[in-house]
Amino acid sequence: MKKLIILFFTTILVLSTSGCGTRNQSFTIDELELKQIAWDSLGKSTKNTIIGDENDIQYLPIEGSIVTKVVNNAPPDVWKKAELRVVDSRYLSNIKTKHEKTIIITFETDLRSKILRYIDPISKKVIYKEVVPRFHWQ
Repeated sequence: MKKLIILFFTTILVLSTSGCGTRNQSFTIDELELKQIAWDSLGKSTKNTIIGDENDIQYLPIEGSIVTKVVNNAPPDVWKKAELRVVDSRYLSNIKTKHEKTIIITFETDLRSKILRYIDPISKKVIYKEVVPRFHWQ
């Protein structure tokens, strides 16, 4: 009987510490590295639309027209101003990942939209891309 009790508790201990493996992996965040990965996933024409804030945009009226030209004056390292968030992967219905957390890098654009890159924190690869339009009614 004593051996059965020891076997029972040993089994419980082993099962409680084994877990799923990849679900609870820890990771360190190097913000600049992750932002660089997201930046590198953008095409050249998309990179030209990224801004740090409203001060990077200049609006120039075109003479004799109702059209306004939008000029992006963002510095070359504007990607460093991107927003980084660590989110619980369970709440991302559009993403299939085996990890508990996902990194989201958000870039603002001069077109009043956001470009999001979802990054796996372990492999450090872009696993999903999204563009979210924003509408500002003035």
